[in-house]
Amino acid sequence: MIQEFLNIEEKYKVKFPTRYLQILTQFEYYCLYIKNAHDIDLYPIQKLFSKVKQEIFAHEYLQIWQSAQSDQFIKTFVFARSGDGTRLYFNLVDMSIWEYWLDEGSVRQVYKNFKDLMLNAELIDQE
Repeated sequence: MIQEFLNIEEKYKVKFPTRYLQILTQFEYYCLYIKNAHDIDLYPIQKLFSKVKQEIFAHEYLQIWQSAQSDQFIKTFVFARSGDGTRLYFNLVDMSIWEYWLDEGSVRQVYKNFKDLMLNAELIDQE
């Protein structure tokens, strides 16, 4: 496990799911699962810890700024996208899985934990 994950675990007093960390070691560029006809496109380690400002387009700054202004988004860890303009993230309080809709800014809990997310998920491709 890389130091960045350890730092987050220590800061928020949480533990990333072992299965999630194992999956991250199995690909370098992309990892795509399908569950209930929805994509689960996991971010590789290098993207997870890359500087956001280098990758963000001007039209996305407002969304990030709004998110940063809400306590609701402080203890989150975005780890995947799920098509249709959604991002999946861990709630760093209880490690539940939530989705964030970029276009409208709405959120909802989708799974109790990573194990539930991966239950019956099918690996489509990875590299």
